Amino acid sequence: VHLHSAEQAPSPQPKSDHRDLRVAPNPFTDELIFQLNAPQAEVIQLSIFDILGRLILTQSYEVQLGQQQFKVNQLSQLPPGTFWYQLRGEQWEEQGRLIHR
Repeated sequence: VHLHSAEQAPSPQPKSDHRDLRVAPNPFTDELIFQLNAPQAEVIQLSIFDILGRLILTQSYEVQLGQQQFKVNQLSQLPPGTFWYQLRGEQWEEQGRLIHR
């Protein structure tokens, strides 16, 4: 887990054709589980931003082609509120809102 304070979120972009992404539970307290249908074997990057667009966390995950799942834990240190995630592969990107309680 890498915590950041000065980097800014990228400006919102339209979602790609990448589908089948599920993030649970949302709202969350300590951990999130991301499930996706990966279009290829690759390293993907997850970034989480606060409501002001500051980068809070970034992690990389190696995934294989097909259904994949990975867990992000130790999130209880985050303050309650709204956050945004960006999940990026080589040729796709997904974004969404997260609620921390």
